[in-house]
Amino acid sequence: MSRIRYSAARKIEAVKRVVEDGCSVCDVAREAGVSEGSLFFWVRRHRQFMHDARMRGAMVANAGPQPERAHEFGSLVAYLRRANSA
Repeated sequence: MSRIRYSAARKIEAVKRVVEDGCSVCDVAREAGVSEGSLFFWVRRHRQFMHDARMRGAMVANAGPQPERAHEFGSLVAYLRRANSA
């Protein structure tokens, strides 16, 4: 059985509708044509990404200016891709 791969833009749009707009996962999943389980996973990864980014931001702020560390964590898209490969 082949796995369906969704574009990063589609994932981010669905996650934003849940996190920022407050729509239910069930409704967004149905409208986007993805499974609820996938969307729950993407939302969980997004929340973990935001938490980790805040924590890294605090570490960088406490350690002084270190511009090379600011990009160490990457983007949400890269974070989601790493999650899929793990």
